[in-house]
Amino acid sequence: MYPYALDAGISIDLFWNSSVNEIIDMLESYGRRKEQERKLKIQDDFIIAEVIALNILAPVAGDKEAMPHPWDYYPSFFEAEKKSWEENQLKQQIEDYRERRKAYIAEVNRRRQLGL
Repeated sequence: MYPYALDAGISIDLFWNSSVNEIIDMLESYGRRKEQERKLKIQDDFIIAEVIALNILAPVAGDKEAMPHPWDYYPSFFEAEKKSWEENQLKQQIEDYRERRKAYIAEVNRRRQLGL
């Protein structure tokens, strides 16, 4: 049990000053933490694989809206970035609309001057 305790990060003093039940509890806790870390690593690896696949496929399909963003996977971590991105998208859409409207007005004025 001593080598396993050392592998789990239990100090020598703590090992020798703890009861068997306390050592078993610490080793079980270490095992649960390692299992949880492993599951999180696997989950992150799957997310990375999905994002890479979407980044490769979206441009080929011509679908820029399908491009993944960090807030799609971690919404609580990237709330501010998502809000900022949405505001920038809205500003861009308004600017695009203004440009199209100006072009339309210029075309209407051109036709009016030509008598069409």
